[in-house]
Amino acid sequence: MSKEFIPQRGQQALVETLHGYGLPLEQVRLLVINPETGEALSKPSLIKHFRPQLDVAQAKANSKVLQTAFNIATDTSNPRCAAMNMFWQKTRMGFKEVQVTEHTGPDGGPIKTINGDMTVQQAAAAYAATLRAPG
Repeated sequence: MSKEFIPQRGQQALVETLHGYGLPLEQVRLLVINPETGEALSKPSLIKHFRPQLDVAQAKANSKVLQTAFNIATDTSNPRCAAMNMFWQKTRMGFKEVQVTEHTGPDGGPIKTINGDMTVQQAAAAYAATLRAPG
C-alpha cells in the first residue's frame, strides 16, 4: 500500500499558476507527478490536495491582468494609454461607440418616394426627375 500523496515543494505554486492561466484541470494534473509512483495525479487527487490553490488561482491571475491594464491606462507616458483607456471604458464602465445614420432627401428634406399607385409612365417620369435633381 502506497503512502498518502504529499505535495512537493513548488507543486502548489505550479498548480496555482497553471490553473490561473486557464489550463484545464485535466491538463494541470498531468504536470503534477506523485514521487512515490512516478505517475501523474488523478483529477480527484489534484482537487483533494490542491483545493486552496485551485480556489484562488483565477482570481489572482485576473487581478494581475487588471493591475497591468490599470497601470497602462493611467500612465499618460505609455503609448498604449489611450487604447487601454478606451478598452477600460467599454468593458468596465459600460461606454460604447455609437454610429448614427440618418436618411434624408436633398437639403435635409424628406425622401421622395415613387408611389405604388402611379402608372408606369408616371413612375418613369418621377424616377427621371430624381436623376436630374441636384445633390
